[in-house]
Amino acid sequence: MAVDWRRWIGWAALLLFAGVMGAAAVVYQERRRRLLAPIAAGAVVGGVPALWVTAVCTMLPGMAFLIGLGIACAVGAGLGTVGAWTARLRSAPCQRPALAFVGTLLGAIVGSVLCVLLGLAALRIEGDRLFVAALGAGMVGACATLGFQLGAGGPAPPA
Repeated sequence: MAVDWRRWIGWAALLLFAGVMGAAAVVYQERRRRLLAPIAAGAVVGGVPALWVTAVCTMLPGMAFLIGLGIACAVGAGLGTVGAWTARLRSAPCQRPALAFVGTLLGAIVGSVLCVLLGLAALRIEGDRLFVAALGAGMVGACATLGFQLGAGGPAPPA
């Protein structure tokens, strides 16, 4: 009996998303409520446009397809960084905002690549397409928030 790998893509993505979100919460013992805003902001501002560009790229031939995927990663990383960094910085100040920005950018790049890959997988599988696409968009926000947490150096000391 052959295993249908397409059926397991959504569950693997959900486990990956939960792991990244859990790691972001554990890094500095942050409350999950404080982490949900930057995850949602990165997903909506960066992940959704990256998925849209990915869907448009599937109609392009040859090399234009690969260039389009690169543009999708760049759009997701840039917009996801701005969304997640702004939302997280507004909730509480940090010790090192410049390193937090760099961490957010690197996390958003990783999340955008995962988002584009999950977006391509969502276009190829039967059923649960919206579920896989939503997890792909969430990856931008979750990875960007994890990058912020790693680069921020903990909460800012009281003034």
